[in-house]
Amino acid sequence: MDYLSRLGVDAIWLSPFYPSPLKDGGYDVADYRDVDPRLGTLEDFTRLTAEAHARGIRVVIDIV
Repeated sequence: MDYLSRLGVDAIWLSPFYPSPLKDGGYDVADYRDVDPRLGTLEDFTRLTAEAHARGIRVVIDIV
């Protein structure tokens, strides 16, 4: 995250990371309150968001 901050990144755009049956490119979300276990945990996402915000980096989540 420090590296991204030094580059001047001010936002991170995340593709869908929610559990999904993957019939629509990950946009067919099965549970908006969880993270697909292949990608990490909800605690990982919470930590990512906190670390980004601490550096003034916004987190954008791509959902349809």
